Amino acid sequence: KKEVLKARAAIQTTGNVSLLARKTYNVLLANAYDDIANTEQHVMSIANLKKGLRSRSKRFDSIKEACTELRDAKVEWNILDAKGKENWGITGLIAEAEIKNGSIIYAYGPKMRKLLQTKHIYARINLLVQSKFKSKYSLIIYELCYDFKKYGTSPILLENLRELLGLEGKHPKFSTLNRDVLKPAIKEINAKENKT
Repeated sequence: KKEVLKARAAIQTTGNVSLLARKTYNVLLANAYDDIANTEQHVMSIANLKKGLRSRSKRFDSIKEACTELRDAKVEWNILDAKGKENWGITGLIAEAEIKNGSIIYAYGPKMRKLLQTKHIYARINLLVQSKFKSKYSLIIYELCYDFKKYGTSPILLENLRELLGLEGKHPKFSTLNRDVLKPAIKEINAKENKT
């Protein structure tokens, strides 16, 4: 697949998730997307996963590390229900993963499966563009921009942006955050997206 429809809940994830883990998540989601409502476990060959990642590495360790990060990453929501009562929850990006016989077998938790099926709140992520990013911040900002472009929501507060980028407690001054993270990420996004 050339792109994946990624639910807003999966885009606005907090925690320190590496670039490889984010790319892996998008490729696995693209693989599972058509059957996500009806199938609890999904299977993808490691060869196809690496092809989707545009990776030539023969190491399984990096995929194992990415899967561990995805299981540990938190997706948190805090919304009001129809009666105005708070509805808070938390889940992981994936519930489990297993590498066996040249394939990865993985599953989403029940709540995550439900969130991923929310077809009216998603961003369309180009897998070819994502494969070219060298910085996780570029991929995160790329996904956030598509999410906010589609829904026209209000800008992200700076402290929330730091959390989404996995930078809590780092770059306390905007000038260093802008110089070291935002400007390089925006430059990379513009360069890679325009070449695709």
